[in-house]
Amino acid sequence: MPEYDDTNRGAMFKNDRKETDRHPDMKGTLNVEGREFWVSAWKQTSKAGKPYVSLSVQPKEQQSDRKYGGGQDRNAPRPQTSSVEPLTEDDIPF
Repeated sequence: MPEYDDTNRGAMFKNDRKETDRHPDMKGTLNVEGREFWVSAWKQTSKAGKPYVSLSVQPKEQQSDRKYGGGQDRNAPRPQTSSVEPLTEDDIPF
């Protein structure tokens, strides 16, 4: 029987360790083109009263480094600097 290919797939589960509102409601993993990521999700409600899910995605190696105080992955590409103005509340349509 062929081995299961989880490329470009993921799964999330209820976070049984949630203690505060800042902790995600759900956690899981995601594979994108062979690279593994941690996924966290929070149930939210928009200003218009519509429910939605907010997501956070982090490379597995980067999050594990942070957890133990190692900072960012040394092999990760450095972010490009930009002169783009930060968004304000007036820029967000909801």
